[in-house]
Amino acid sequence: MKKIEAVVRRSELRQFFLCAEKLGIFGFDLCPDRNSSVPVVGGHGSPPSRLMVEFAVSDADTKDTIHAVLDQAHPDSIAVFKLGPESSSRGGAGSGADPTRVR
Repeated sequence: MKKIEAVVRRSELRQFFLCAEKLGIFGFDLCPDRNSSVPVVGGHGSPPSRLMVEFAVSDADTKDTIHAVLDQAHPDSIAVFKLGPESSSRGGAGSGADPTRVR
């Protein structure tokens, strides 16, 4: 299994949802991009302009999924993490996740 994290602009979020539906991805986490150096647009209380989408896919589906997300949702960045036997789906430090980041 692989965990995929994609940073998507709010304006491209609908495209990601459509892409995910076509790929059969119905479960994913959506949160503000915690690594963004770009300030929140409009000051305090405004929604973030970039969101991180996290989901898991099988090893066999990883390559096709990444290409589809890149092609259809146009993420600012995408990262792939190998989920090991002791890894949680969240991946954090010490979890055995092996990050590979593509920009």
